[in-house]
Amino acid sequence: MDDIFNYDKKRVEKLCNTLIDGNMGIEWRDLSRIELLDDSLLEKMRQSGCYKLAFGVESGTPRILEYIGKCSDLDKIRGTFKKCKELGIETKAFFTIGHPSETEDEIKRTIDFSLELQATDACFMVVRAFPGTSLFEEMKKAGFSEEELTDYRQFQDENGYVKYHVMNFNSLNGMPSEKLDDLVKEAYGRFYKKPELCTS
Repeated sequence: MDDIFNYDKKRVEKLCNTLIDGNMGIEWRDLSRIELLDDSLLEKMRQSGCYKLAFGVESGTPRILEYIGKCSDLDKIRGTFKKCKELGIETKAFFTIGHPSETEDEIKRTIDFSLELQATDACFMVVRAFPGTSLFEEMKKAGFSEEELTDYRQFQDENGYVKYHVMNFNSLNGMPSEKLDDLVKEAYGRFYKKPELCTS
Protein backbone atom coordinates (compact mmCIF):
# COMPACT_ATOMS: atom_id res chain seq x y z
CA MET A 1 0.00 0.00 0.00
CA ASP A 2 1.44 3.36 -1.05
CA ASP A 3 -0.46 6.65 -0.83
CA ILE A 4 1.85 8.32 -3.36
CA PHE A 5 2.80 5.40 -5.56
CA ASN A 6 4.36 7.57 -8.29
CA TYR A 7 6.47 9.77 -6.01
CA ASP A 8 9.61 8.23 -7.53
CA LYS A 9 9.15 8.05 -11.31
CA LYS A 10 12.21 5.84 -11.85
CA ARG A 11 10.91 3.30 -9.34
CA VAL A 12 7.54 3.17 -11.11
CA GLU A 13 9.22 2.74 -14.50
CA LYS A 14 11.42 -0.05 -13.14
CA LEU A 15 8.42 -1.87 -11.68
CA CYS A 16 6.43 -1.49 -14.91
CA ASN A 17 9.35 -2.74 -17.02
CA THR A 18 9.74 -5.76 -14.74
CA LEU A 19 6.05 -6.62 -15.07
CA ILE A 20 6.13 -6.12 -18.85
CA ASP A 21 9.36 -8.04 -19.44
CA GLY A 22 8.24 -10.88 -17.20
CA ASN A 23 4.86 -11.08 -18.95
CA MET A 24 3.38 -11.74 -15.51
CA GLY A 25 -0.22 -10.88 -16.35
CA ILE A 26 -0.66 -9.02 -13.07
CA GLU A 27 -3.40 -6.39 -12.89
CA TRP A 28 -2.91 -3.60 -10.38
CA ARG A 29 -4.17 -0.21 -9.27
CA ASP A 30 -2.76 2.65 -7.22
CA LEU A 31 -3.18 6.09 -5.70
CA SER A 32 -1.09 8.70 -7.52
CA ARG A 33 -0.34 12.42 -7.60
CA ILE A 34 -1.45 14.03 -10.85
CA GLU A 35 1.43 16.49 -11.09
CA LEU A 36 3.92 13.60 -11.06
CA LEU A 37 2.38 11.86 -14.06
CA ASP A 38 2.90 12.30 -17.78
CA ASP A 39 1.47 10.56 -20.84
CA SER A 40 4.45 8.26 -21.40
CA LEU A 41 4.40 7.03 -17.81
CA LEU A 42 0.65 6.45 -17.96
CA GLU A 43 1.10 4.43 -21.14
CA LYS A 44 3.79 2.29 -19.52
CA MET A 45 1.66 1.79 -16.42
CA ARG A 46 -1.26 0.63 -18.53
CA GLN A 47 0.95 -1.71 -20.55
CA SER A 48 2.20 -3.29 -17.34
CA GLY A 49 -1.31 -4.07 -16.08
CA CYS A 50 -2.55 -0.92 -14.33
CA TYR A 51 -6.34 -0.92 -14.61
CA LYS A 52 -7.37 1.81 -12.15
CA LEU A 53 -5.88 5.01 -10.73
CA ALA A 54 -7.16 7.04 -7.80
CA PHE A 55 -6.39 10.73 -7.40
CA GLY A 56 -6.89 13.21 -4.59
CA VAL A 57 -8.20 15.99 -6.84
CA GLU A 58 -9.81 17.67 -3.78
CA SER A 59 -11.19 20.83 -5.40
CA GLY A 60 -12.13 22.49 -8.65
CA THR A 61 -10.93 25.90 -7.44
CA PRO A 62 -7.25 26.82 -7.98
CA ARG A 63 -7.27 29.05 -4.88
CA ILE A 64 -8.24 26.14 -2.64
CA LEU A 65 -5.85 23.76 -4.40
CA GLU A 66 -2.94 26.14 -3.86
CA TYR A 67 -3.94 26.57 -0.22
CA ILE A 68 -3.84 22.82 0.45
CA GLY A 69 -0.73 22.18 -1.67
CA LYS A 70 -2.29 20.10 -4.43
CA CYS A 71 -2.05 20.40 -8.21
CA SER A 72 -3.81 23.66 -9.06
CA ASP A 73 -3.48 23.32 -12.84
CA LEU A 74 -7.04 22.39 -13.82
CA ASP A 75 -5.99 21.71 -17.42
CA LYS A 76 -3.34 19.24 -16.19
CA ILE A 77 -6.01 17.48 -14.12
CA ARG A 78 -8.40 17.39 -17.07
CA GLY A 79 -5.68 16.05 -19.36
CA THR A 80 -4.72 13.27 -16.96
CA PHE A 81 -8.30 12.01 -16.67
CA LYS A 82 -8.74 12.25 -20.44
CA LYS A 83 -5.54 10.26 -21.05
CA CYS A 84 -6.60 7.59 -18.56
CA LYS A 85 -9.91 7.24 -20.36
CA GLU A 86 -8.15 6.92 -23.73
CA LEU A 87 -5.92 4.17 -22.31
CA GLY A 88 -8.80 2.29 -20.72
CA ILE A 89 -7.67 3.05 -17.16
CA GLU A 90 -10.53 3.45 -14.69
CA THR A 91 -10.32 6.48 -12.42
CA LYS A 92 -11.48 7.40 -8.94
CA ALA A 93 -11.44 11.02 -7.80
CA PHE A 94 -11.51 12.18 -4.18
CA PHE A 95 -12.96 15.61 -3.38
CA THR A 96 -13.08 17.54 -0.11
CA ILE A 97 -15.29 20.52 0.68
CA GLY A 98 -15.55 22.93 3.60
CA HIS A 99 -11.96 24.19 3.63
CA PRO A 100 -11.35 27.34 5.69
CA SER A 101 -12.78 30.38 3.87
CA GLU A 102 -14.23 28.19 1.09
CA THR A 103 -17.52 29.59 -0.18
CA GLU A 104 -20.63 27.77 -1.34
CA ASP A 105 -19.94 28.98 -4.88
CA GLU A 106 -16.47 27.40 -4.78
CA ILE A 107 -17.92 24.15 -3.48
CA LYS A 108 -20.44 24.16 -6.33
CA ARG A 109 -17.57 24.66 -8.77
CA THR A 110 -15.87 21.60 -7.31
CA ILE A 111 -19.02 19.56 -7.87
CA ASP A 112 -19.22 20.85 -11.44
CA PHE A 113 -15.57 19.95 -11.97
CA SER A 114 -16.15 16.41 -10.72
CA LEU A 115 -18.75 15.94 -13.45
CA GLU A 116 -16.50 17.44 -16.08
CA LEU A 117 -13.68 14.97 -15.35
CA GLN A 118 -15.94 11.97 -16.01
CA ALA A 119 -14.13 9.77 -13.51
CA THR A 120 -15.32 6.18 -13.13
CA ASP A 121 -15.98 6.75 -9.42
CA ALA A 122 -15.89 9.69 -7.04
CA CYS A 123 -15.79 10.19 -3.29
CA PHE A 124 -16.94 13.42 -1.64
CA MET A 125 -16.29 14.36 1.97
CA VAL A 126 -16.02 17.33 4.29
CA VAL A 127 -12.43 18.20 5.15
CA ARG A 128 -11.28 17.46 8.70
CA ALA A 129 -8.37 18.90 10.66
CA PHE A 130 -6.36 15.87 11.76
CA PRO A 131 -3.84 16.16 14.64
CA GLY A 132 -0.30 16.59 13.36
CA THR A 133 -1.33 18.45 10.21
CA SER A 134 -0.69 22.11 9.38
CA LEU A 135 -4.46 22.57 9.07
CA PHE A 136 -4.90 21.38 12.66
CA GLU A 137 -2.36 23.93 13.91
CA GLU A 138 -3.90 26.66 11.76
CA MET A 139 -7.36 25.99 13.16
CA LYS A 140 -6.01 26.07 16.73
CA LYS A 141 -4.54 29.51 16.02
CA ALA A 142 -7.92 30.53 14.59
CA GLY A 143 -9.56 29.77 17.95
CA PHE A 144 -10.62 26.13 17.74
CA SER A 145 -9.84 24.02 20.80
CA GLU A 146 -8.14 20.64 20.45
CA GLU A 147 -11.34 19.05 21.73
CA GLU A 148 -13.36 20.70 18.97
CA LEU A 149 -10.88 19.57 16.33
CA THR A 150 -10.67 15.95 17.49
CA ASP A 151 -14.41 15.52 18.07
CA TYR A 152 -16.45 14.65 15.02
CA ARG A 153 -19.87 13.50 13.92
CA GLN A 154 -20.83 10.71 11.55
CA PHE A 155 -23.67 11.22 9.14
CA GLN A 156 -25.73 8.03 9.14
CA ASP A 157 -28.59 6.48 7.25
CA GLU A 158 -31.85 5.38 8.82
CA ASN A 159 -30.26 2.11 9.98
CA GLY A 160 -27.43 3.84 11.77
CA TYR A 161 -24.70 3.02 9.26
CA VAL A 162 -22.25 5.72 8.23
CA LYS A 163 -23.28 6.40 4.67
CA TYR A 164 -20.81 8.84 3.24
CA HIS A 165 -18.65 10.94 5.53
CA VAL A 166 -17.62 12.21 8.94
CA MET A 167 -16.74 15.79 9.86
CA ASN A 168 -15.76 18.02 12.76
CA PHE A 169 -18.76 19.12 14.81
CA ASN A 170 -17.81 22.73 14.06
CA SER A 171 -17.11 23.20 10.37
CA LEU A 172 -13.83 24.80 9.38
CA ASN A 173 -15.36 27.32 6.96
CA GLY A 174 -18.17 28.51 9.20
CA MET A 175 -21.00 26.94 7.22
CA PRO A 176 -23.59 24.93 9.18
CA SER A 177 -22.78 21.22 9.32
CA GLU A 178 -26.17 20.41 7.85
CA LYS A 179 -25.47 22.64 4.85
CA LEU A 180 -22.16 20.91 4.16
CA ASP A 181 -23.91 17.57 4.53
CA ASP A 182 -26.50 18.68 1.97
CA LEU A 183 -23.72 19.70 -0.42
CA VAL A 184 -22.07 16.29 -0.08
CA LYS A 185 -25.40 14.65 -0.86
CA GLU A 186 -25.86 16.97 -3.82
CA ALA A 187 -22.41 16.03 -5.13
CA TYR A 188 -23.17 12.30 -4.94
CA GLY A 189 -26.62 12.81 -6.42
CA ARG A 190 -25.33 14.74 -9.40
CA PHE A 191 -22.29 12.54 -10.00
CA TYR A 192 -24.17 9.25 -9.82
CA LYS A 193 -27.32 10.74 -11.37
CA LYS A 194 -29.51 10.17 -8.32
CA PRO A 195 -31.68 13.31 -8.08
CA GLU A 196 -33.33 12.07 -4.88
CA LEU A 197 -30.04 12.77 -3.02
CA CYS A 198 -29.96 16.41 -4.08
CA THR A 199 -31.48 18.78 -1.55
CA SER A 200 -30.66 22.15 -3.07
